[in-house]
Amino acid sequence: SQHTLDLFRHYGCPEKALFLSYLCADNDTYKRFFGSEKKYDILFSGQFIKRKMPLFFVEVARLLKAKMPNLRVLLLGDGPDRESVLEALRTAGVNFTYMGYLSQAELPAHYASSKIFLFPSMADPWGVVANEACAVGVPVITCSNPGAANELVIHGYNGFVLDLDPKIWCEHVLKLLRDKSQWDTFSRNALEKVQEFNYNAAAEGIVKAAAFLCRVDFC
Repeated sequence: SQHTLDLFRHYGCPEKALFLSYLCADNDTYKRFFGSEKKYDILFSGQFIKRKMPLFFVEVARLLKAKMPNLRVLLLGDGPDRESVLEALRTAGVNFTYMGYLSQAELPAHYASSKIFLFPSMADPWGVVANEACAVGVPVITCSNPGAANELVIHGYNGFVLDLDPKIWCEHVLKLLRDKSQWDTFSRNALEKVQEFNYNAAAEGIVKAAAFLCRVDFC
């Protein structure tokens, strides 16, 4: 991400030695599921570990439940915090479906079945889950910690980049769910924006870096 390049600049790396090779999803495969029926309102997909903040997701869901009694939640993934997360959802009375760990082939249909992808994180160099959501036209709400924030996920364009405050996230989810016109716009924008992040562009960055190394005299 550009954040990574800024880090290298901070340590004195010359501009001519900096190259971008974004993480990406198989956009063409995911795009086939664009426009699928929406069975769920919000989605969590990732490891059930502290850094991925699944309990933050639960708190947002709990707040949403108070405003939307029929809230439908989908969770994908696994990890050591799984049982505490699922129990917290049960305690909050949230209607959720937990699918566990899924293969890459299974992911597109499940992403496409949700209206909004929530992507909290304490730290992520990028966050390819955001690519996967955008590639099926699902708007993303995230924070500034993942590299994908403000590069793939653009605030007010195809999602929101918010402070890690559950109340603020709840407000923005509600705003998007209640405004179909804005959701449709965000959905189309998500699908369009993610096309920039593709395998050819990623490979080009690596090729340029390799070519640079071939020209460098290490002696």
